Amino acid sequence: MDRERLKEVHQTDLTESRINQDFVDWLKGEGPKWLLIILVAMCVFIGVQRYKGYKISHRNEAWGAFFEARLPGSYEDVANKYEGVDQLANLSRLQAAEELLRLVQAGIALDLTNPTPPDPDDPESGPAESPLTEELRAQYLTRADGLYQQVIAADDGSMALTLHVVNALNGRAAIAEARADAEAARQWYEQAADRAEDYFPAQAAIARARAETIAQYASPITLPSQEDVERSGPRPLNKDPLPVEQDLIDLITPDETGG
Repeated sequence: MDRERLKEVHQTDLTESRINQDFVDWLKGEGPKWLLIILVAMCVFIGVQRYKGYKISHRNEAWGAFFEARLPGSYEDVANKYEGVDQLANLSRLQAAEELLRLVQAGIALDLTNPTPPDPDDPESGPAESPLTEELRAQYLTRADGLYQQVIAADDGSMALTLHVVNALNGRAAIAEARADAEAARQWYEQAADRAEDYFPAQAAIARARAETIAQYASPITLPSQEDVERSGPRPLNKDPLPVEQDLIDLITPDETGG
């Protein structure tokens, strides 16, 4: 019995030794190749995870910069720096152009040598303001028109870009109106209507209505001068005030006792 037991133990030791030797031989032959494959796979996995983390961080940084921007130049910087993040480039260019048109409408020029955006809690912060000259007005309009053109040039015909492109076309129409070019404004409005027709018919109807009524606003509105008013007819006569009865005066005037 002991001899049989010893034989089994010996056989087991031989089997384990053979398995260990086979494993060692495999490690010497195929092991380095598989270890290299595993190492490469781990590196790829770590790289993908880091890239995903970078994309998330980059995206958050881009939107943070957009919401912090206040000046036209700041929005343009966001558009150029974060071109591939969502549709941030188009939004930034549209916002920059809108800010430029707002300055034109308000007749304000900004001192762009101070690019610091204004602090909402400090009214005195930000670039200095001055009256808008005709030269600066033309520059602002040209700059805004170029921003709108960049948005239009990026159009791929998809639904996702429809509103961006329609806003840009309407913006170019508004610039044409500001330049007193009614025909160009009408053409831009019609293009906006055609672009919005398939996805946003309400926007298309608004653009077409603007195109049809553009002639009503083609002529600049001028106020009559004082001489024109005087030539239009005689001035109204000054009338004496109506007499007030003494009894009414006594009624509303307090006496010496305060009654």
